[in-house]
Amino acid sequence: MTKTQLQRVGQNKLPKWANPACQSHLEGKDAGITANAILPGIMDTPANRSGFPSADRSRWVQPGNVASLALWLASDAASQVSGDLIPMYGAGL
Repeated sequence: MTKTQLQRVGQNKLPKWANPACQSHLEGKDAGITANAILPGIMDTPANRSGFPSADRSRWVQPGNVASLALWLASDAASQVSGDLIPMYGAGL
């Protein structure tokens, strides 16, 4: 997929993800509850590797990177980060 195609995928998903994340952020902010959404591009998974065998997988989002971001967002270090939509398009995008 090209960068433009990946961006369109993200734009198509945006309404689906944006409303719950933003609404949760507003509802929980007084209680110290944070809400964010991670928007990954193509993930480097076995299913995607078999579905796109000739693709350049070096640019795909690594599941471990998404997991690391999710763990950080759940930590005290990210207590002031809320209501954000965080795109992860992969290397070089």
